[in-house]
Amino acid sequence: MNSSAKIAFENNPGHSMMQCGARDKKREADMGNAWQTFDIDAIKQQIAGDSVQYQEFLRVPTLSCGVYYLPVGATDMQTPHDEDEVYFVLEGRATMKLGDELKEVSPGTILYVQATETHSFFEIEEAMTLLVFFAAAV
Repeated sequence: MNSSAKIAFENNPGHSMMQCGARDKKREADMGNAWQTFDIDAIKQQIAGDSVQYQEFLRVPTLSCGVYYLPVGATDMQTPHDEDEVYFVLEGRATMKLGDELKEVSPGTILYVQATETHSFFEIEEAMTLLVFFAAAV
């Protein structure tokens, strides 16, 4: 593993995705609010660096959202999740393995991954920043 891509994981109870890197305060949705806004640039600044990181910024009963960052040469250590998942590539280039298939991903790519499907990013040519949307586990 690339020394600049060392990964520190911590379990997040109640969610099957491993949380990567240091985590700042998680923003829990106030159920009294019908909507919220988030500043993607501010979130990206919190996770910039040389290690794999995931920053969740929204969690409500039926959805969670976060930003996932993988630097060049990083190793994506994900395991299959219990939730359906959508990735939107904001920045970077890599290959994603979905089951037995390989997909090239770059800015603008939207990926749907069914719950429990094996998937990971590799051959990260440019640092990856992705929006991640998780459906509620059934």
